[in-house]
Amino acid sequence: MSKVAPKRQRTAAVRRDDFSEEAGMDAGQTSDDAQHSVDVGAFAQRFSQIVTHLVMDTYCTAERRFWCRLSFSDAFEWGRRLTGLQSIVVRCLRYVPDQSAWAWRDRMDYGKGLQRAMNDKVTAVVEGHAEGRRAAQAGGGTLESIAFDDFDPPGDYGYEGDTTGDIDMDEMSEVTAIAENPPTLPPPLDPPPTLSALTSITGLSEKHCPRHDRLWQLPSLRTVQAAYYGEFDSAEVLGPLVRTAQHLKGLDMEIRPDILAESLTVIPVAAGGGQPGPLSQLELVGTLGVLGQSEHISINQWRNGLERLQAVLVERGCHSIKQLNVDFIDGPDPLTRTSSRRCRPWRPSRAPCV
Repeated sequence: MSKVAPKRQRTAAVRRDDFSEEAGMDAGQTSDDAQHSVDVGAFAQRFSQIVTHLVMDTYCTAERRFWCRLSFSDAFEWGRRLTGLQSIVVRCLRYVPDQSAWAWRDRMDYGKGLQRAMNDKVTAVVEGHAEGRRAAQAGGGTLESIAFDDFDPPGDYGYEGDTTGDIDMDEMSEVTAIAENPPTLPPPLDPPPTLSALTSITGLSEKHCPRHDRLWQLPSLRTVQAAYYGEFDSAEVLGPLVRTAQHLKGLDMEIRPDILAESLTVIPVAAGGGQPGPLSQLELVGTLGVLGQSEHISINQWRNGLERLQAVLVERGCHSIKQLNVDFIDGPDPLTRTSSRRCRPWRPSRAPCV
């Protein structure tokens, strides 16, 4: 079993106020031969009371291999001990360096496997954290934010040392296997975890996100911010995260209006009787566009999607939006250029365009 050692070989960066510690593999193990099983007792004894901020990093080779080889159950146990966790940052490799040793298909499969591994592990840590607090009968919650921080590799071949450039044959085989044969995860917790303090999820994308089939309860969620590139082409990522939100204020992402409408239909409609609906505090929506990763839509389809979005918002208590961003750049329909000029500040209770 691995022991905690204060070496530069890191598995997680942790911080509380001015305190800084690092955990890693056995000093006698190399990044290639380590089995990466966790001595939960040793970890808990030293770190469980001081870890409030966890960084899961794929930049450093040792850390990347650690997280990829860590089992879901061990990651869950880590989280279960981290009952004071306040934030999680997942540093995600945006693309695999163009190394001459690897074919394009190998790099694509490696990227998919790495994304799957990190999404699974952040899911495990969060669920373990929630279960640890439940078992300790700790009131309220502490986890306030989850951030996915994308970064570019340092170059086609990387810098010297522990960087993304050090992808050897063993790592390539192990990570691509995750993409080809994804591991079966334990069933969702019953009852589902309630993360009552979580207010922010940022850097979200279809590639980098918590598992969307785990039924998390996020009643205090206020802000969902997507990665700055690309658009969501489905409601599978956003819908499960916002379905229990009661105080949502901002949806900052590039998304087509029809897909956003579909994502929000999982939120209950307003109860009536003068009670505010779940989306009564929503202030920011968009950017709404006509472009998608898989297909473009016409201006008429965009209008229909916007009308559907308007109805969905009103049914859930949203009657005034302070900011609505629209992007028709390179739209397939020449009418989009005219329509973009005619759009005005939007109240969902009335037509958005003249």
